[in-house]
Amino acid sequence: MSWVDLIATTAQQGGGALSYASVRDKKIRQLQHALKRLAEPEFRLVHLPNLRSATGKYEGFLLLQESGAPSDGGDTDRYTVPLDQRGLLGLPAGLFLNGWIHLLEDSELAFLLMLASLHAHFGLQQQVFVAGDVRLLHFGLGRDAYESHRMLSRFGLVDVEMDPNRHIEGYRVTGYKDGDPPKLHRFRLLSEGFDQQAVPTIREAIEWRLR
Repeated sequence: MSWVDLIATTAQQGGGALSYASVRDKKIRQLQHALKRLAEPEFRLVHLPNLRSATGKYEGFLLLQESGAPSDGGDTDRYTVPLDQRGLLGLPAGLFLNGWIHLLEDSELAFLLMLASLHAHFGLQQQVFVAGDVRLLHFGLGRDAYESHRMLSRFGLVDVEMDPNRHIEGYRVTGYKDGDPPKLHRFRLLSEGFDQQAVPTIREAIEWRLR
């Protein structure tokens, strides 16, 4: 097992007799390109100690602190697993092991990260919600990304509790009385949902929607 084995790609083997490239060759180039990009000065998320070597430029790469390049131009420390993990968001292993990371849209992944962050503060079993201004200013999620909860719920990854009196007409919320504002959606990340294989689960959900 190597880093290359963890890459999902649509690359296909091809080329002529002099420029033949296997799928593994293409995946290696993709990985090398990513490592070189992450090692650039403006990011400094990866250190390549052998970059100036004639061979093995990307061997033995080191992960750096996820905070990236310091604003003062100083050195970036090696990544270490935090000793105090209170307040750190956690993600289900199945997100990576069962293929979800490769098939979910960027907006859906951003929504999941928002929920994971909220659960880190309020508890894994606690329903969480987020007001529009906090969602925009703190998490950077617009209305379209917020609506990702609909598909994530169909995939069995997120539990959604909606106010039955809350209705959307255009961009306006209706169905409530003055002095009794509509309740925000309540969400809970379903860790067990990620134990399912992503491909058949997503295919089944999409086919059901198309009926």
